[in-house]
Amino acid sequence: MRRDLFSEFHPAGNFLFFIVVIGVSMFVMNPVLLFASFVSGTWYHVRLKGQKAVRDTLLGIVPLALFSALLMPLFNHQGVTILLYFPTGNPLTKESVIAGVCAGLLLASVVTWFACYNAVFTTDKFVYLFGKAVPSLGLVLSMVLRYVPRFCKKLSEVKEVQASFGTGEEKKGMGKKVKDGVSVFSAMLTWSMENAVETADSMRARGYGLPGRTAFSLYRMETRDKLLLGWIFLGLLGVILAHAGGYTYFRTYPTVKLAEQTVSAVLFEMFYFVFCLTPVIFSLAEEKRWRHNAS
Repeated sequence: MRRDLFSEFHPAGNFLFFIVVIGVSMFVMNPVLLFASFVSGTWYHVRLKGQKAVRDTLLGIVPLALFSALLMPLFNHQGVTILLYFPTGNPLTKESVIAGVCAGLLLASVVTWFACYNAVFTTDKFVYLFGKAVPSLGLVLSMVLRYVPRFCKKLSEVKEVQASFGTGEEKKGMGKKVKDGVSVFSAMLTWSMENAVETADSMRARGYGLPGRTAFSLYRMETRDKLLLGWIFLGLLGVILAHAGGYTYFRTYPTVKLAEQTVSAVLFEMFYFVFCLTPVIFSLAEEKRWRHNAS
């Protein structure tokens, strides 16, 4: 992953930004805002992960969104504009197609932003934010967030050990493969339980969660972090005011109707697109500064 300036900001700013963009993407079913969110999230994901992000988008996120978009018209036949009839006699409506496209955009944008969140908001940032307020919850959630990658790594190690003993070969019968699979599963289950108990005992021995306990942290609230928090609150306020003014309005049934594209509505949509591009703008500005200093 290339150096990302946004991930170096205070965890509070990172967390609040992702909460706002993911929340708006989930609860505001406006195709213009969803498209802006998806494009921004994909751009940032590519900058974070490079070719891996492109592969994940083309092979995972886009097919998932297309499947969702195609699935909606097959089961939802609402709408007054009939395009054709299925062999079953149910109609295919323009409204259901548009609703499916919006659902696909929603799914793609949320998944993409969560992928960016996982790359930026590490476990230590989560514990830093929530460890003092809810120590037990912070510990449990941090363990859960790091459990999947650790489980996959440990599973590979166990399979390699099993293979060194001559188990798990393709030429063996189904019964033997099932037996070996149960053996691997048993080893992983035992490791998971022991690891959870050891982690809890270790944190308890270090006084985690006790009143007055201090912890070392590299995070400090600087001026740039305060400016970022102000920008995030401004973006959230803009979304709230735009929603109250009807600029985010969109409906699919019984007919498709989008909020009137007045000057104010277009300005808000441009503002929201720029807001979603905040991490990308920071990264581009940092790259430009480095190139200028190097020249």
